[in-house]
Amino acid sequence: MATEKLLEELQWQRDEIDALIVVTQSPDYLIPATAIILQDRLGLPHSTIAFDVNLGCSGYPFGLHLLGSMISAGGVKKALLLVGDRSANVKDPLFSDAGTATALEFDASAPPMHFDLNSD
Repeated sequence: MATEKLLEELQWQRDEIDALIVVTQSPDYLIPATAIILQDRLGLPHSTIAFDVNLGCSGYPFGLHLLGSMISAGGVKKALLLVGDRSANVKDPLFSDAGTATALEFDASAPPMHFDLNSD
């Protein structure tokens, strides 16, 4: 799993992860949220904020914005953004199955993140 590899490469301890957001339009189950299932499978503590965001193409920047805002607010120091969808059943060459794992960490010297989020 991409998340396992990412945590290993960063040498993050699981009890350090404050938030987990999963962006998907094709969850395996309606309930519970995929983030809750992955929180358990990854061995993250119950104190980890975990929730899903139901977005498609715009999901990654919206997820970054959400986690960036949570980190900027001061309550989150380390966070994971997992984005993935199963689209193989869509008969269109623009769509396919894909997934990413991104880690964000508070850094007092980092420049601010700016987003231009619009919906259409």
